[in-house]
Amino acid sequence: MTLQKLVHLVDNDDTSDDSASLSSKSKLRWIKRFFKGFGGHGRSQKQSNKSDNNKDPEQFMRDANGGPILPDGSRLEQTSMLRSLQRYHASGNQARTDFMERNSSLAQYDMAVSAEQVCIFLTNDNTVISFFEISAADVERPIVTRLSTPGTILRESCDASLLVQAIIDAIIDLALPLTAVYTDLLGDLELDVLTAPSMKQCRKLYICISEINKMLRFLNPIDNLVNVLRDHRTTLSPDLAAQELENPASGVIVTPQTHTYLGDVLDHCILTTEALQQLKQSSENLINLIFNTISANQSQSMKQLTMVTIIFLPLTFITGFFGQNFAEEGFPEIHHGIWYFWACAVPTALATILILMRDMIFSWFTQVAQRKKILSIRKKGKRRPRRL
Repeated sequence: MTLQKLVHLVDNDDTSDDSASLSSKSKLRWIKRFFKGFGGHGRSQKQSNKSDNNKDPEQFMRDANGGPILPDGSRLEQTSMLRSLQRYHASGNQARTDFMERNSSLAQYDMAVSAEQVCIFLTNDNTVISFFEISAADVERPIVTRLSTPGTILRESCDASLLVQAIIDAIIDLALPLTAVYTDLLGDLELDVLTAPSMKQCRKLYICISEINKMLRFLNPIDNLVNVLRDHRTTLSPDLAAQELENPASGVIVTPQTHTYLGDVLDHCILTTEALQQLKQSSENLINLIFNTISANQSQSMKQLTMVTIIFLPLTFITGFFGQNFAEEGFPEIHHGIWYFWACAVPTALATILILMRDMIFSWFTQVAQRKKILSIRKKGKRRPRRL
């Protein structure tokens, strides 16, 4: 199965982000060495060696606050490196992976979704063997606390299948914050779409949909696994099942108690899956809203240009007619004042507008009449007393 959780992006060496900043800082370092002389040269060389030892050309994703620190405060080994959602089970197209990471909606908040492989083995001698790449401490800590506390069901039952349920439940709990984070992200994008829609927002929404699809693809196997474990429940009574746990020859047993708690895990898995499905649908609706809004604005602009063209078309024709080089004896009207031009232009423009925009004008009057009728009916309905 796949474990997913929210992590913070931390750059090991901020000076190695781009070559421009590196070149400028190297020039500044050379100037400092020149003015400090030999005494400052050794100190500068020592600091340079120290920074070179800590330099890392790659950007690592680590848990919380400037270093490889897990949410509980424990530190990861320096060799540990988390994989983002885009890099986990990704194709060989490295350019696409880098582009999706840079343009992710979580990148602006220095956050990302980490994914890693988890393997769990339930043996017939009531033993659980689990393998984690990075997040073993996140899953192990609450389970060890329950095992070390007297009176807990996990400790008193000595049931390996219940321990498997606890591990799967911890994996699902790590994925629950993802829905809240993506809900906030889509809420911010929704406000941007409603106020100022643009094609750049479509790209962000598409990347969000791609990430949500990948998270759903990783959650579906867990759902199937929980259903298979529930179907593998033993038909023995709780007392007989507890006795059979001590017999390796009886095979792998999923006790009725584990079956009950697996139902809670299944509910959490279904809740997370449905929330991600709703977020995916909301993202698709926002993309459709962006295209519809932009198309409506373009249609409105074309409508305004059409109206301006209709108004000035007859004026342009009459202006061109009066601007012809007619002979004065054949066109005596040209000697009239400017009033003659407007006397010809205004009626012609009005007639052209009425002819070409007759459908629009008729539709407008029809809408006004219908609105007045609806308002009058509503007023009569408010004045009429209700009968009990």
